[in-house]
Amino acid sequence: MDETTLKITILILVILFFIGLIIAFYWMWHKSMIIKSRRNKSHKHPNVVMYIHKAKKQGLTKKQIKHELKKQGWPDDVVEQYL
Repeated sequence: MDETTLKITILILVILFFIGLIIAFYWMWHKSMIIKSRRNKSHKHPNVVMYIHKAKKQGLTKKQIKHELKKQGWPDDVVEQYL
């Protein structure tokens, strides 16, 4: 292998390494954002979260849960957010 080919090979490996790092950091950042958004949802409306959890355990469908929450006065956007 001559010197030019070796340099090109090393350059390609370094570039691939940095691309891998960028992908790994993006994946970790994205995962942490998902976890944060889930935490925020459960703190804003814990009653809705608990109701949905219990209703699903009892075998209610999403349509039934949605109907009951609307009947209790919860706004559409809140209901949709948690279902």
